[in-house]
Amino acid sequence: MKKLLFSFLLLLAFGFTKAQTINSISHLPVSATTNDQVLILINTTFGYNCVSDSFVYNIVGNQIYINMYQCLGMLSIICTKTDTVNVGQLTAGTKTVQVLIHT
Repeated sequence: MKKLLFSFLLLLAFGFTKAQTINSISHLPVSATTNDQVLILINTTFGYNCVSDSFVYNIVGNQIYINMYQCLGMLSIICTKTDTVNVGQLTAGTKTVQVLIHT
């Protein structure tokens, strides 16, 4: 019984280590104008190798959609990193950012 329980707990632990979490999303400059190059900073935590393959963004109206493509590594380590996406100059107004992580 102990071996089954240990295996089950190990499987659960392995499953949780593959999780990905977006800790925060911010932008620079903080008070951007229409003349500024805007950077979106995405702070994430992964339970495996933290290698970003690429980013694709699309701006539709006041929505900024960012797709992050992550490379799954062989190591199960907890890794925190901040990725920067340059979305260029934006029109005036409030924007909403949506981030989708693809593994």
